[in-house]
Amino acid sequence: TNAGFCLFYGFGTEKNYKEAFRLFSSSASILCVAKYNVGICYLSGIGVDINIEEAAKYFELAASQDSAHAFNVLG
Repeated sequence: TNAGFCLFYGFGTEKNYKEAFRLFSSSASILCVAKYNVGICYLSGIGVDINIEEAAKYFELAASQDSAHAFNVLG
């Protein structure tokens, strides 16, 4: 997900939201922060079409791993 963050924020490279989303998605089965970031992408339409249902699914997965940020968004 470090590469995803770099692409998402443009650290050391140009921003590439589609590639950042792809990297976050590929890590989401393992990393809580990746689940949260996939949710953000779906919620905001960053690198992917807006999909509230998918966003909620990923936020719930992250919240199940005690992500305070995911709990906040779900609230």
